[in-house]
Amino acid sequence: MKKLSLIIFLIFFLSLIILGNLAFAQRSLEVDYPEFGGQKAIPYLPNYVKYIYYAVIGISGVVALVVLIGAGTNYLMSAGNPEKMKNARDEIKAAILGLIILFASYLIVNIINPEIAILRLSPIESFLPEMVSGVYLCTNDVRVQEAWNKNIALNATEEDDYQTLIKLKEELIKLLNEINESCITGVTSSFKVRTLEKPISHIYTVPGKGKEGTKHYGAILYSQENHQGTRQIVFPPPKLPGRVLEPLEVRVIKMNNVGSIHTFYLRPLSIFWGVELYQHENYNRDYEAMPATFTSENAAGQMNGYHGRFDLLFPPQSIKIWGSAIVLLSSSNDIGKYAVFMPGEEDPYLLDNEEITEQKCTGLIWRECETIPVADSLTIVLGMIYY
Repeated sequence: MKKLSLIIFLIFFLSLIILGNLAFAQRSLEVDYPEFGGQKAIPYLPNYVKYIYYAVIGISGVVALVVLIGAGTNYLMSAGNPEKMKNARDEIKAAILGLIILFASYLIVNIINPEIAILRLSPIESFLPEMVSGVYLCTNDVRVQEAWNKNIALNATEEDDYQTLIKLKEELIKLLNEINESCITGVTSSFKVRTLEKPISHIYTVPGKGKEGTKHYGAILYSQENHQGTRQIVFPPPKLPGRVLEPLEVRVIKMNNVGSIHTFYLRPLSIFWGVELYQHENYNRDYEAMPATFTSENAAGQMNGYHGRFDLLFPPQSIKIWGSAIVLLSSSNDIGKYAVFMPGEEDPYLLDNEEITEQKCTGLIWRECETIPVADSLTIVLGMIYY
């Protein structure tokens, strides 16, 4: 009886070792294991436990049956030897008791209380790779969109579909490694962008989750360090009906490289904001003209989601901004050129901004030139800057 108990214990112990090695390897099986009780070896911990249980039941039953047959044979062959007959009877009793225990456990688990056979294991979410939200600065066109789709598919896969989870996880990790080789990911505002081997040529904005719902990110790029030089703004288009939220790809076209950056996330229309444009320098100080005013009260109806475009009655020469408004001034005469202004920024002399001015010259011999404002369009983007 002791020998039988030792054999069953050893089988159970070895099964636990196999379970630990396979359950936490997190990879596809390299060997096709046989079925036990209709159960296949699937690389997911609860399924492994059930598989090992049926394997132990089956193997232990075979061992007990072999011991029973052997003990019966010994009993028949030991006629006239009371000690051997006693040992054979003990082995027969032990084998029968083992079979009764195995049958009883199977009966309890599968008929009397099937809930015992259901092992529930909460998924370890941190084990699954996640795509970092925010702004990506990249040296070439990388597969951010494909990684985004894999990330969505991974999060939508049922936790018990472990084969699919492993496949998607491996594919996503490979894509993320490729992206990390060519990009600075999850960028926040910085006075100096980390230097890469090649100039930054592409920027991606990847949506993320926030307390108020989905966060849409944008960025203001500067051609020089310390937020100086030419500016370029990047922000996703408004979420229109039927439009699926996904990353935005934009080429860096206004500068040879990115020296520094301001990142922001878009804010709802309920946030208070305002813009005042003045027809003359120094906020119309020496003039009686009234500024053109755009606020969350009088212009909200013309906003499309988190941004809006307005035609101007005059080209401004000074500007004041408050609240969460990021402002773009542009001219229809030069598409692609625009000046970007930050929330809270004030500029009393816009004639120094080459993006929204031009030179007007008169005379053939004595040529005189003056700088004139040419901005005739205003775009407001509602965003909270990361400083």
